[in-house]
Formats: sequence, structure tokens, C-alpha cells
Amino acid sequence: VNNPAQRWNVEFQIRKKARGGLVADTSLPSHYPLVVEKIQAVFGSKSKQIDPKAVKNLRADIEKILGSDRNEWSMPLLRAMFTTLLDGAKFRRRSEHHERVWFSLIGFCLRPGFGYPLDDWRVEQLWKIYAHGIQFVNEMQNWTEWWIAWRRIAGGLNVQAQEQIFNDISKYLNPAAARQAGIAKQIKTRGYDDMVRLSATLERLPVDKKIQLGEWLLKRLEKSSEPSQTWWAVGRIGARVPFHGSSHNVVSAKVVSVWLQIVLAEDWKKSPHIGFAATLMARMSGDRARDIDDNLRLQIIEKLKLSKAPTSWLEVVEQVKELDEKEEKQLFGEALPPGLKLINEA
Repeated sequence: VNNPAQRWNVEFQIRKKARGGLVADTSLPSHYPLVVEKIQAVFGSKSKQIDPKAVKNLRADIEKILGSDRNEWSMPLLRAMFTTLLDGAKFRRRSEHHERVWFSLIGFCLRPGFGYPLDDWRVEQLWKIYAHGIQFVNEMQNWTEWWIAWRRIAGGLNVQAQEQIFNDISKYLNPAAARQAGIAKQIKTRGYDDMVRLSATLERLPVDKKIQLGEWLLKRLEKSSEPSQTWWAVGRIGARVPFHGSSHNVVSAKVVSVWLQIVLAEDWKKSPHIGFAATLMARMSGDRARDIDDNLRLQIIEKLKLSKAPTSWLEVVEQVKELDEKEEKQLFGEALPPGLKLINEA
């Protein structure tokens, strides 16, 4: 990540100490050729008649071969698997299972879309597929994996790509547009919750679009039927410290202060997402231009205490502090690859 405007950089430890000194930790597991075989058995030119169960079980089978859970897969391994999956991209359309599993795995292998050599190129290759959409449009799970894949790599997408995604999903998020019969029906079948989560990760959007998005979601949250995870999205959109974007694209403290008044009126014990949203928006960045005023900060701290929020949430509101692994996971939506560490360039 060479862009100096990015607030978050990624530190990836690719060297480790060994008896002979420092060695590059880029080796792949000895069983990796079996992983390639397994992927090619599903997404290869000779795998037309494959059992649907083998497609569905691909991830579990890879975990068995490697003897490790997917969250333990190293960056070199993840990126190598990405390449193998990309080679089989055209075979993702063989069945609804192929498509779902392919998007699930390839997004996972490229998360968070930056932080490893050649990730720009990888994101560029995957982005070429966006225009084609999904083939099995009546399969809700396929829509879910589609949106999750783009959310996972959002940090590597440029402004134009993020704006395109925003333009494509805004009709589902805009409360006014969503009342149209056709759109309302699609909201139920096209993975609305995951669209909301994806929208919140588009940190390179112009500030005016972020504000519009935040206000749409707050409007939707006025209805009790809105999923509580939408609060998480509001928190990400109004965060003081971005995950991958530039601090220049942060929603102003003035706007976020209005949002926080709305959040303060909610019952934080009802859902942990509400308190976490407040934490992200009230988090101390150390930059006066971005930080909320002290009076509002004290109100947030008081309510976090009353709702028995985790101590780590209080700490990042009270002082400039890095997120711990658990909060990082909450912010990103899942665990980051092993060895990948977010560095706050305050």
C-alpha cells in the first residue's frame, strides 16, 4: 500500500527468524499441490461431471488437506489459491453451487484486497468480472457470496470501482426507491443485509455520497424491521479512523455529531451493534478536525459504561489507541489473514 494519503497501512511480516538468520516466509505447505488438484477438480477444464457434493465441500476438503482452519491460512497460501481459482474463473458458471463456492473462496483468498505484493494486479483481475454479474440470479445465497466477495476486497478497489458499486446498490438502500414494488421484491431476494455491509466499506466514496448513505440507513433504522447490523454500517460510514480510505474522505465531525445524537437516543443494550457504531464514530483519532467535541465524547463514554460495553471500546473513545484483534475483526467483518496488521498512521 504505497498511497501516502491512506491512513491505514498494512504491515505484513514476510520474514521470520531462523537458525540461519532471516528467511523469507513465503513458502507454501508441502500439501499445496493437492490443494491445486482439489480446486482444479471443481474449477478445471476436465471437471464437467463433478458431484455437486464435491463442489459444496471444496472448502472443507481443502481444510482437511492442509490440516488447518481457513482462518489460519497464511497470506502466501491465500494468494496462491487466489491464482488457481482465478485460472478457473470461467468454470464458475457450471452450476449455482460452482458460482457460490467460487465467489466465497476467491474473495476470502484476496481479503482485505491490499497488503501483499501484486494485490493491485489481483484486484484488477477480479474487478473485470464485476461487469458480468452473477449467472444464477434466483439463488439468494449466490447474491450473498457476490456481495461478500466485493466487501472483502473493497480496500483494494479504486474510487471509480467503489462508486460503481454504490451506484448499482443505491436503489436498494435509498428508502424512497426501495418502496417501489419491483425493488422491494428484489431487496428480499438479493441479499439486502450484505449490500448494506458492502456499502459501509466503500471508504473512497466522496463525502457527500457517504453522508447520503448514512442518512438513508438512519432513516431505514427508524423501522423496527431493519436488521440491527445496519447500525454497524452507520458506524463504519461515520468512523473517525478509516480502515483503508484516506482521512480526507472522513465524514465531518459536525455531521457525525448529529448522527451520534440519534444513536444516543437508542437502547444500546438492545444490540451491541449500536454501541459499536457509536464507538467508531466517537473514536479518538488525535486529529482535532475529525474528532467530536469533548461534551459529546463524555456522553458516549457514559452510555458505553451504562450499557456495559467492552472496556476496549471505552479505551478507543477516551484516547488515541490501536484496535485490538477482536475490534479489528468487528470493524472488518471477519478475521484478517494471519500476519496482517493494521498500522494507524496518526
